[in-house]
Amino acid sequence: MFVDVGSEDEIAEGGMVSFKVGGDDVVVARYAGKLYAFGRGCGHEGARLDRGTVNGRIVTCPLHFAQFDIVTGEALLGPADRNYGRGPPDRGRSLETHDIPTFKVKVENGRVMVDIEKGLGSQENVR
Repeated sequence: MFVDVGSEDEIAEGGMVSFKVGGDDVVVARYAGKLYAFGRGCGHEGARLDRGTVNGRIVTCPLHFAQFDIVTGEALLGPADRNYGRGPPDRGRSLETHDIPTFKVKVENGRVMVDIEKGLGSQENVR
């Protein structure tokens, strides 16, 4: 089911905007003139990817710098492991990073439509 999330003009080239779609938090980014939608939460610890940076087709998490492909949702690079030595040695934080979900996007009459029924990303891959 496609849901209207806003005007196509709201999303600049190289930019991204976060929307609440149904019960999902979705980010829409523009890369090479096309729109791509993906889950807002980082595949590492769920930080808001819309507060990170997008460079080409790669979004970087602002918290631990994990990177994801906005087209496929693939986790490309796990988080930086700095600052993890503060807790007890047997309770270290996991660097495991999952793919993020991606969603189909279309534009109708200048409106961005996101299909939220089924994410395209598998979330099966772990880095």
